[in-house]
Amino acid sequence: MKKIKFQCLNCRKILVESKENFKCRNCGSEWKIENKIPQFTGNAIYWGEITRYDMVYVNKQLTKNKYWKDVLRKVTEQKYKNQVPEPYSFTTDLSRANWHFLISLDKKSKVLDIGAGLGTVSEVLSHYYEEVVSVEPVRERLYFCKKRFEQEGIKNIKLVNANALELPFPENSFDLVVMNGVLEWVALYNKENPKKVQEQVLINVLRILKPNGYLYIGIENRLSYRHFTGHYDPHVNLLLITLMPRMLARIYSRIFT
Repeated sequence: MKKIKFQCLNCRKILVESKENFKCRNCGSEWKIENKIPQFTGNAIYWGEITRYDMVYVNKQLTKNKYWKDVLRKVTEQKYKNQVPEPYSFTTDLSRANWHFLISLDKKSKVLDIGAGLGTVSEVLSHYYEEVVSVEPVRERLYFCKKRFEQEGIKNIKLVNANALELPFPENSFDLVVMNGVLEWVALYNKENPKKVQEQVLINVLRILKPNGYLYIGIENRLSYRHFTGHYDPHVNLLLITLMPRMLARIYSRIFT
């Protein structure tokens, strides 16, 4: 796998890599490398298919060289069996990335998976494209991905601890950028108007996409049948909110959240 180039988040100059960190010779900024993973963001808001407590437990089991699927199944099969989506099936379902067959990309393409989560989409893409960079702000999930990919013998994925608002990559770096279940969450990392935050993220993505590159955005269906049958929206835990006109939904959300 080719060495990934990283860009300073402050002055946008290319960073120099050492064993311990990435450093900008222009402005002096530094970012650590921990467990071979570049650290471009601080402690992120935890979000995951399972609780942080369970995620930490899973990772501890993986340090004992237990197989990631066995550990995840054991932790989730009873406690999360009624959760939608059910974590084990969601994490092991490689068909979730079948959309990539609809785009025309060379096998030597360079792919960025923003908000890689537990690594399902990245794993699939690694089998079809030469280089995959997986960006994830939650360190517990990154550690899980590291163990998952090691156990599966995958060597063409580079893990990076960063968030969608601050992408440490030069212009025209990627042939494909993936945001699967991410765009609806990016405003959690900024106190500005959520729409403006989303627009800024998309501007950042456009900057790092190559000319004629692809952006894939995946998001749950706003009009899902579950929302008509009394189920709470998983993003804000409110009833019927996705079925309302945007203005009414905004008022409803501000009152109750």
